[in-house]
This record gives sequence, structure tokens and C-alpha cells, in this order.
Amino acid sequence: MKKFIVAVIIIEVLTGIVPSAVNASPVNKSKPVKQILSVWHWGSQTEPMGMNFVVNDAEKAAKVLKSYKKNNVTRVYGDYLRMASNPVEKENFKKWNKSLYDNHIKSVYLIGTSQWSLPQFRNDMLELITNNYILFNKSVSLSERLYGIHLDIEIHGLPEWGTASDVRKRELMQMLKDAYKDVKELLIKNGMEADEVGADIPFWYDSLTAVGWKSEEDRKEWFTDVASYISCFSIMDYGNNSVPSILDRAQWERDNFKGVVEIGIDSEEYGTTWKNRAAFRKGYHQIIEKSKGPVAVHRYVIVLKVQETPILKED
Repeated sequence: MKKFIVAVIIIEVLTGIVPSAVNASPVNKSKPVKQILSVWHWGSQTEPMGMNFVVNDAEKAAKVLKSYKKNNVTRVYGDYLRMASNPVEKENFKKWNKSLYDNHIKSVYLIGTSQWSLPQFRNDMLELITNNYILFNKSVSLSERLYGIHLDIEIHGLPEWGTASDVRKRELMQMLKDAYKDVKELLIKNGMEADEVGADIPFWYDSLTAVGWKSEEDRKEWFTDVASYISCFSIMDYGNNSVPSILDRAQWERDNFKGVVEIGIDSEEYGTTWKNRAAFRKGYHQIIEKSKGPVAVHRYVIVLKVQETPILKED
């Protein structure tokens, strides 16, 4: 890919590295800060360090912020749900965002459901974004706002995908593109055109047979059009510990998509797909070395667990 913006997740406890500061802050421009580093931090009803618990608990928020700083994180894809439109949670959310801003960490709204790709559910998506992103950002200071949206709209998660014809799959991909377009246009309409919009996709969306692309030109045109709305794709290739395969599966997007492409590794697979911490580190470093591009590590709650108690005793 010719235009590479480094948006790497560096998890020091798993990878064993802490990068140096090289770039200006994407949020707080008053001081020079570190290279751009991103983490996915989901909410959870069972994980005590899920984002929904962290934001609303000052002690947990301080602990997680310390962890972010330890690992030189500068970007957080946060599963903030409806905190911004809840009167009580909103105040905690503002404090959380300001704490990130003050530490040169960019707060990005992580949301998504496969249904949003369908036209009949599109208004639900836009309403959620309006109430919890647009209106929130307009009501708070620059240090308390969100600075982007990361969409997890996995259209292949729809019940019909498994039995859909190639023609129907191609129609669904068009609907997904329309969903991306609607989000970007909503931001533009509200004067937030500079805010980024990113998205997660599986590695096989470039497959001519798996998706139902009419031709190579049809596939390339879709990705070219999407680049007008999406600035970053995170390629999900989980359950795979073959570095050559991981790199190969992301190569088409890196060569043809005009935005940023992150290669995804799932920290939840530490101890399974990746046998132990050493295997995870080795794979991570090989991907960085061979791809010369960004890597995305999924689920920061797992990193927090590993920092406290190693998943494997022999580690």
C-alpha cells in the first residue's frame, strides 16, 4: 500500500517492545507525543475491566490509563455504548475522554452490528451515532470529545449469509458500502468531516468466490468507492498462526485499498492459536518486520489479565 499511516497496536506485555515517540498528537497538539498505537477495548457484562465498567469506576479508569501509558497506546477504539446520552454516565465519560486527551490518547467510538447493513435498520445506526457521538461532541469541550468512529458491521454475520446466492451476497456488500457512506455523510452534515471512520472486515472479503464479486474490476471498484468513506480497514484473520498466510491474506487490500490497512491479531488467542507469549511475540515481530505496516491486536481486556497473571504458568 502506497499511503501507509502507522496505526499499530503495540502491547508491551505480549510483544516485549515499547516504541519511541515520533509523531505529533492526533488530538492534543500542544506537545509532541508517541507514534500512533491503537487498542480495541470492548465492553463486557462479565469482564471486570470491560470498558463499561472502566469508564464508570475512577479506580479502574486510573488503572487502565496507567496500562495504556505503560504500553505507549495513543489510540483507543472504545466500546462506549450509550454513555454519552446517559446523564450520569456522561459526566464520567467526559472525564475519561479528558484523561485520554491529557495523555495524548485518541478516543474513538467503537460500535456495530451486522443488521446495520440492512436499510430497515440504518436509521437505528444513525440515531445511535447522532445521540452518542454528534450531540455529545457538540456539547463538550475539545478535550472531552470523541475523535472518530470505528465500525464493526460484519455483514457475514447475518443469518441469511450462509445460504445466500452470489447475487444476494453482492447486494449485501452494496448495502454495507451504503452504510459506510451514511455514517460519513452524517459526520459531514454536522461539520465533523475531519473525524475518521474506520471498519473491521474479514480477510476473505477480497475473494471473488466467497463474496460474489462479478469480476476483478467489480471488486476493485467497491474498495475504491469505500475509500471515500472509510479511512482504515482492520483485517480480521484470527485462528491463524502462520505469518506467511496472514501477510498473504492482507496483501490484496494493502495493494488496492487507498486508506490504511491494519493486519489483525487476536490477543484472546494467546495460549491457543499462539501457543504461548513467546510464540505471540515471535509472530507479531515477524509481521511487523515483513509487512513494514500496521498491526492490530484485539481485546485489551486480555492484555490487562496477562499483565496481572500470566495465562500460561510456564511464561
